[in-house]
Amino acid sequence: MISIISGTGNPSSRTFKVAQACRSILNDKGLETQLVELSNLPSVFYSTAALDKSKHTDEVKLIHEQSILNAEKTLFIAPEYNGSIPGVLKHFIDVLSVRDGMGGFKGSTFGLIGIASGRAGNLRGLDHLASILQHLGGLVMPGYQPIAGIFKQVQLDDAPITDDELLLLLTSYIDRFIEF
Repeated sequence: MISIISGTGNPSSRTFKVAQACRSILNDKGLETQLVELSNLPSVFYSTAALDKSKHTDEVKLIHEQSILNAEKTLFIAPEYNGSIPGVLKHFIDVLSVRDGMGGFKGSTFGLIGIASGRAGNLRGLDHLASILQHLGGLVMPGYQPIAGIFKQVQLDDAPITDDELLLLLTSYIDRFIEF
């Protein structure tokens, strides 16, 4: 199973639409997926108490199992927030990492896709995210995929992504990620 993390707390976002497109591509290839939308996390994730593993609820444990522990690989879709990744994504990783020292990140395989309205596609944020995951012992696929100009390619509506160039880019990255 491949876990896909939509790395924003913003509901109805372009990040979630890219995550949905990645899920569709993976499912079309016959792979099982789990989509984790950070905007739907239980409120315990947003408190400092979540950093105390003795206060983790069964719900936190289930999300940890579904998003990281039971995944063969995990694909992060990370938008650019102030030149890096969203705080909610960093906090999500922090909460899970306290569960067993490295939170199941050690030895796990990760792919990174960044999105931004600007021209760099959150490349700096992807570097930061890769550093965090590697610090936790994760294996990050080289050559992450930045996507620039996302506002032109993905609209905030209920329709799926139809931009052929973007879908080809995502498919190419996912093909490499599957083989990694």
